[in-house]
Amino acid sequence: MKETIVRWAWKSSLALVAVACLFSRIGISRVATAASPAVDVRAEEDLIETALRGPMDDTEEIVFAVRSMGADGHWYANFGHRSNDWDRMQYGPDGGKLCRLNVRSGKETVLLDDPLGGVRDPHLHYDGKKILFSYRKGGSRYYHLHEINVDGTGLRQITDGEFDDFEAIYLPQGDILFCSSRCNRWVQCWFTQVAVLYQCDADGRVLRTMGRAGNGPGELTEPKDLVCFDDGTLGLVSTFPGRLVYLNSDET
Repeated sequence: MKETIVRWAWKSSLALVAVACLFSRIGISRVATAASPAVDVRAEEDLIETALRGPMDDTEEIVFAVRSMGADGHWYANFGHRSNDWDRMQYGPDGGKLCRLNVRSGKETVLLDDPLGGVRDPHLHYDGKKILFSYRKGGSRYYHLHEINVDGTGLRQITDGEFDDFEAIYLPQGDILFCSSRCNRWVQCWFTQVAVLYQCDADGRVLRTMGRAGNGPGELTEPKDLVCFDDGTLGLVSTFPGRLVYLNSDET
């Protein structure tokens, strides 16, 4: 597998990590079977310390979002409303935060706190100075792309409209790739909205759609986990049907 272009994250003072369990202290033990009289119990291993000695050995801080879980039961049902009920939203109860955590000292810094809104999908810029994320302001139905400085200043909204924009990443040339419900498509076997890929400039002007909504060749339905490789090609997960997709910038 190619090394992704986000390798800078490990070399900067801020790194984006999508493993929530990293911050749990978990004791790991091994107990012999009943047939063996010996019991071998290893000492408790601190997962944070293990990570900091390994892939995060030069990482000081990470960025993460705090949000509530939805009640639908399908992991992809996390935005928009149900097709049969305009007022039944798929995201969880209100309340969201964007935070920084110093993994050495344990100090947490709250960059954005909206008890009536929602925050998700933070992505650190290549220069380590800005964070791209999806934010549903309190009182709003929709998630839109926003950007903020790593010190919590300079919050600005990038996209708008009566649809959800989320799971965005920075592209090397300065544009933004993101998922959006503006395609107005739904899961074929459930009540949930789905999204397709869009590309916009740094000010939110949509430049093009990448991939049609569908399950056939050249079509994408509910893309997830976007990543940009060194050569500008893209990798992602297409939810329906479940598959890994490798995509050139010209959509081939």
